[in-house]
Amino acid sequence: MFGFGKKKLDDRLMWGISMEVGMFQSWTLDHQGKDLSPVILEDIIKKILDRENFKYTNKEVMLIWSLAMSNTDLDQLSDYRRKTNFDSNVSGFCKSINLSAEFYTPTR
Repeated sequence: MFGFGKKKLDDRLMWGISMEVGMFQSWTLDHQGKDLSPVILEDIIKKILDRENFKYTNKEVMLIWSLAMSNTDLDQLSDYRRKTNFDSNVSGFCKSINLSAEFYTPTR
């Protein structure tokens, strides 16, 4: 409730989370043919922060969201997905933040 015992965010961690969100957005575009809404992306960011036990503010969530949305280089995101094997682990990513199967089930 008060954030005791939670880890503090720094710029490097916020950038990493924004890349994770960007890779998921890229995967969704490639495998489901749709963009995730800003509300869903904000929820995903909060779920990642909670999963990692970070203390955060709404301002930090919006900063991470802005970082994720500003990285529109889809080739770079696809390259990161390949390098990190993200596509093979997308269902595990979704399960780790309690997203339903509709988020990790390819439709194309």
